[in-house]
Amino acid sequence: MSAPTPFEINVPQAKLDAIRARAEAYQWFPSPAGLPDWQLGMSTPALKDIQSYWLNTYDWRAEEKKLNQYPQFIAEIDGLPIHFLHIVGEAEGKRPLLLTHGWPGSVFEFYDSIGPLAYPSQHEGKAEDAFDLIIPSLEHAYARGARV
Repeated sequence: MSAPTPFEINVPQAKLDAIRARAEAYQWFPSPAGLPDWQLGMSTPALKDIQSYWLNTYDWRAEEKKLNQYPQFIAEIDGLPIHFLHIVGEAEGKRPLLLTHGWPGSVFEFYDSIGPLAYPSQHEGKAEDAFDLIIPSLEHAYARGARV
């Protein structure tokens, strides 16, 4: 096992620009004439609404900032890089709690629980009830071809 190294999500602007260009350039197929919307699968107007949201409203940098709000690391275990969040809260390293998500899923599922579990005194609780959290990413392991 390697020593954990800090990790931060930071998608290069060129990658975001390329994704945006592909979304803008998408060649829409016509909806089948005379059939109700959704009759033969996904609705073209609904997809166009999603495209418009991604192009005109969605802010990746704001989401990236949310995803990076907690300390993240990568450690190699049995040759596989494992991404995880490690939050040392009011327990000050004395009460570890391992949180794992299912597949498909994400560590983001726990973001609303992190504050109350790690910092209960900031959420109408008591500091002595705090945990230090370790939250591994199964999605990172699967992306690397692991059998978890």
